Amino acid sequence: MSKEILGLEVSSKVIRYIFLKKKFMQVVVSGYGVVSLEQDPSVRDPKILADAIKRIVIKEASSPSKQFIVPCAEDVFIHQINVPKMSEKQLSEVIHDEIERFPALAQKEFEYASSDFSLDEERLSILFAGLTKEKKDYYIQGARKAGIPLEGLEIAPLNLWDVLSLRADKMASEALLVLDERYSYLLIFSAQELKFFYKMSTGKNDLYSQGSAINNSVFFSWTEEIKRLFKSYTREYRVG
Repeated sequence: MSKEILGLEVSSKVIRYIFLKKKFMQVVVSGYGVVSLEQDPSVRDPKILADAIKRIVIKEASSPSKQFIVPCAEDVFIHQINVPKMSEKQLSEVIHDEIERFPALAQKEFEYASSDFSLDEERLSILFAGLTKEKKDYYIQGARKAGIPLEGLEIAPLNLWDVLSLRADKMASEALLVLDERYSYLLIFSAQELKFFYKMSTGKNDLYSQGSAINNSVFFSWTEEIKRLFKSYTREYRVG
């Protein structure tokens, strides 16, 4: 990696960015920040996205060789379900039905990515993420207009494991708790597979709704929910 890589998290109002580069055989952060996305949140204009990316590059005096974009969490539907073993065609139908229940994707053309693994001889666990074609095209066209090669669209927080797994014990079970502004996510991995995924409606804004001090009642409810999720995981996978 001779040049910098630009990572972008794009929401309807702001872009959070980070620059990475290789230095002395290590990958280091060379810049990061937040810029406003000067457009109507209800309108997705690729040119405005491209202009914002160009402003970031100029501001940081960088020339990234490629970029990655992480769509806003509210644009993406991520879900995990357990189903009886079935054909690929049947799996596709099940996934489509589940995604169409999500209000932001209902009655719209969408695309999805999925992975599955065997729970036992009779059941499968399926993890999938869906995004409307309109929004996918918005991200791709904005990146292209910015003139920086787009390496890929990443789904947060699922993409974090690709980084963290480099140091993980391949046979161990590990949990990852991600706290976002509006949501939090619990991911449990075992033998390099994502076994459990859950999105909680409690985020940093809720935990710190009283200012700099943590809201104790929200914190208690949040931790109790996490405990229930761990119990659900141990029952499902007969752990411990």
